[in-house]
Amino acid sequence: MADEIIRDIFVRNRGLPVRIDYVQGTNAVPLKFQFRDYTVPSGAAARIYVKKPSGKEVYNSASLSGNTVTVQPTTQMFAEAGEQEGQLQLTSGQKLLVTFPILFRVERNLISESAVESTDEYGVLLQLIGDAEKAVASANDAAGKASAAAGKADRAAEAAGSAGTKAEKAAEAANTAAGSASSAASGASQAAGKASAAAGEAAEAAKRANDAADKIDGLLDGSAYTELENKVNAILKKMAGTITTE
Repeated sequence: MADEIIRDIFVRNRGLPVRIDYVQGTNAVPLKFQFRDYTVPSGAAARIYVKKPSGKEVYNSASLSGNTVTVQPTTQMFAEAGEQEGQLQLTSGQKLLVTFPILFRVERNLISESAVESTDEYGVLLQLIGDAEKAVASANDAAGKASAAAGKADRAAEAAGSAGTKAEKAAEAANTAAGSASSAASGASQAAGKASAAAGEAAEAAKRANDAADKIDGLLDGSAYTELENKVNAILKKMAGTITTE
């Protein structure tokens, strides 16, 4: 594309040095580097390091797509006129690749020659610090959540223990009630037996009472008396006969 500066990068042999011309204090045109003799691992990270004529440094992140690294220059990267060298850095886990030096020839910017003060720029380090701070914050948040979860677990365990105690007491009360019910049933059975016996005795007493009443009725109407009188007269007759014979 017309708005990019594209260069091929070789890492197996130095070959011809890579040169890029740029204007001081500008940052509009991206730099695109294509690796030709090396396959960039998936998940790798790309960075660019530049050392300016004054000795000040720029160390920033770059974007990576396949085997192509794209660098978006910053104002500080080319803040000083003159020749300066830079290198691309690729990291993948414990593996590290650094390219041969790239020569940047920075031409003076007459319009704003003194408008930009050259300083060190460590975008990568700032990013790493930011990532570390986020990681610490995330870890603290996770620790807080873990502590809260542990507290809830302790309260749940305490509640479970209390519930277990209540359940044991309820089971004990149920067993006691069952025993009382069994005793009551046994007592009721015994009472029923006694009631049945009492009913038999009452029936027998009623029979005897009826017999006595019949006898009383006989005496009252004279039938029983007449029968007794007849028996006495018969005995007297027998006695009289016996006396006369002798």
